[in-house]
Amino acid sequence: IQESMDFSTGNEPAEQAGFAVDALEIGLCRCASIVFNPGWDTHQDNDAQQGPFFQDLFGLLSGIREDLASRAGHSGGTMAEETVIVVLSEMARTPNLNADLGKDHWPVTSALLVGPGIAGGRTIGGFDPLFYGARIDPASGAEDSSGVEIMAGNLGATLLTLADVDPAEWLPGFQPLPGLLA
Repeated sequence: IQESMDFSTGNEPAEQAGFAVDALEIGLCRCASIVFNPGWDTHQDNDAQQGPFFQDLFGLLSGIREDLASRAGHSGGTMAEETVIVVLSEMARTPNLNADLGKDHWPVTSALLVGPGIAGGRTIGGFDPLFYGARIDPASGAEDSSGVEIMAGNLGATLLTLADVDPAEWLPGFQPLPGLLA
């Protein structure tokens, strides 16, 4: 384990990822953020413009998982067995294409969660006839019109629960979604 760190990392996502994994490895932090913004804010011909970004993003995520799997964790396994990766954006795109074959801003977004403790291989939530986020049963993750609306605070409360931290202290009013957890 490194005794010190070089904080002069570059802005490239792979450099940020390496720095983040180093910081997690030495216990400098319990979470890290990486900025991946090659130019997602397109409003025309989204398929042609954004397709390569997805390849780069999933390549970056694969590299992070490989790096985590190659390092010893704090509990005896690998860091990959201890680390949850969350991919999300502050906004999303409309479900339908505009006249320029693009998509405009939309208040409903999505998140990708990968790692230990996450019940993977499925989609949680959905949308109503107007393409707004559907409510879910927090215990199962199944759509339920009397359930809760999935908000950023619910996701945060769920991640705190996964980390054995009481979310009520940090995110009062937000209910965790145990249906996301394994």
